[in-house]
Amino acid sequence: MSLPHAILTILEREKSSGYDLARHFALTTGQVWPATHQQIYLELSKLHQAGMVNFEQVSQNGKPDKKIYSVTEAGLSELARWLMKPTAHKRVREALLIKVLGSHLVSPDSLVDDIRDQREQQQTLLDEHRAALQELGRKDALSAQQRALWLTLRRSILEREAWLEWANEAEALFDTNA
Repeated sequence: MSLPHAILTILEREKSSGYDLARHFALTTGQVWPATHQQIYLELSKLHQAGMVNFEQVSQNGKPDKKIYSVTEAGLSELARWLMKPTAHKRVREALLIKVLGSHLVSPDSLVDDIRDQREQQQTLLDEHRAALQELGRKDALSAQQRALWLTLRRSILEREAWLEWANEAEALFDTNA
């Protein structure tokens, strides 16, 4: 996936400012495709230059004007083209797993601390996504857009739960072999 396609997907759902997009990434999309404010604004500029998004300048009292972006027909066409393209197999690059593979060379204490730190982050994401899923309500009463969000959140929840289960096993195993 690419950041431009993630942005187009969000803008197709709702017109947004760059700030709103960054918040959206921080709360939801960023868990599957992270992006910084700087990356988002850079991509918005490129998408605008390519004619895939437009923006409307909105005046604000006591603040600089803001741009509200929306996807264009060209952006929708590109998004549809990308959606129809087969997805490449997901490759996981997780430094923690490389550390686990080499853990026999060092004391496991620092690795256990690393796992505990990451557990907190995973638990926070899990709690946030469970709350967002709860807000959506019953899955049989969802619109097509809500169903897509439900499925994305559900996948993230399952991944976080599996990660936390693995972390518990890893910590217990390292503790017994310390």
